[in-house]
Amino acid sequence: MTGIKAYRSLLAHGAHDCFQLGMALSLAAMAVALLTLTRITPAPEPEPEPEPGLSGGAPAGTAGSPGS
Repeated sequence: MTGIKAYRSLLAHGAHDCFQLGMALSLAAMAVALLTLTRITPAPEPEPEPEPGLSGGAPAGTAGSPGS
């Protein structure tokens, strides 16, 4: 093969190799992402808000309660 046919053949093989390399890198990145994401722990749940009628130990309406 000479001339344009050889050039097209070389170009086609080069493009094929590039696509294979891209696929291999994508699969490797997916594997790393899956292994990393499974190790991330979820955030702890927030503590519930205190009820408005409770005053932290002191009876509601007394001088020791925070809301009085």
